[in-house]
Amino acid sequence: MRKSSRPAAVLAALALAATGAVTTAATASADLVTRCVGTAGEVTVPGDLVVPSGRTCILEGTTVTGQVRVQSGANLVVTDGTLPDRVVVASDAYFDATDTAIGANLTSNGAYGVFLEGAQVGGHVVGRAGDGDPGFLYSMNTDVEGRIDAVDGAVYLDSTRVGRFVSTEGTVSTDIIDSTIARELTVADNAAGALICASEVDGNASYLGNTAVQVGAGDALAECDEVNYFGADLTVSGNTGGVAVADNIIRGDLTGADNTPAPVGSDNRVRGELGGQFTDLRAAGPSISAQEDARAEVEGYRTGEEILTERSDRREAAVSEGERIGPAGF
Repeated sequence: MRKSSRPAAVLAALALAATGAVTTAATASADLVTRCVGTAGEVTVPGDLVVPSGRTCILEGTTVTGQVRVQSGANLVVTDGTLPDRVVVASDAYFDATDTAIGANLTSNGAYGVFLEGAQVGGHVVGRAGDGDPGFLYSMNTDVEGRIDAVDGAVYLDSTRVGRFVSTEGTVSTDIIDSTIARELTVADNAAGALICASEVDGNASYLGNTAVQVGAGDALAECDEVNYFGADLTVSGNTGGVAVADNIIRGDLTGADNTPAPVGSDNRVRGELGGQFTDLRAAGPSISAQEDARAEVEGYRTGEEILTERSDRREAAVSEGERIGPAGF
């Protein structure tokens, strides 16, 4: 997978900025809150930055020394930015970061969407449920040093490296493409199912209580012709829309129970034990092939291409609004 274009040294610098080496400056600006409406370029904003409800802020090459808060229904689009503290995105708000370093946690509280491209996140990415329609998290060519922990919306990881675990419990869907997860993966109760292709999971992986699940090669939910690598056990249980597990390398056990219909698959290289419904897999048949259409009927589900289209539309509208407003004045 392609690495983020920003050097790892940026996150190290952000970590240093959070230590006592800059205590005096941090104390001096601790009470500063800057309201951002409009556009800003290569400036340093001391203290916190807030995008007010329903408004738009466009940043290019901007550094914010404090926390960033995107209030309800607001838009924040950042390119080549440096955000050493946490970022919080409120309900129905939109956060778009390209080639940007975030030094702490990124939290979505029922946001419309969070889009990361070529970004670096020094903390965790957390997706919490909101009162509105399910949102999305799309991460592409991004490094997350912490965990990804989501309970809402459609999750799509493309060429993303995660330094800790990934957990998506109760999300709409979880699609993982060409990505690396350093610890455990748990995908549970996804109403539109889950897909993993051309990826590596170094800890235990579990798919529990979802609808359709595609692990590895095939076309059950999407075209995949590359191998997954699992460094420990793979457990697939209680899924109700069909399960296809094919062409995976599994260093631990492959096991599962209570999948309806029974799993299908072939060409898995398992170094541990086969258990439960995986002791005698049959080749893939038509029982799961219709699930690609079925998941499209689930509220809140989007394909990767649909998320990219939504992102393009919202980003373009935000940029146009920012240009109309003009300079934010800081």
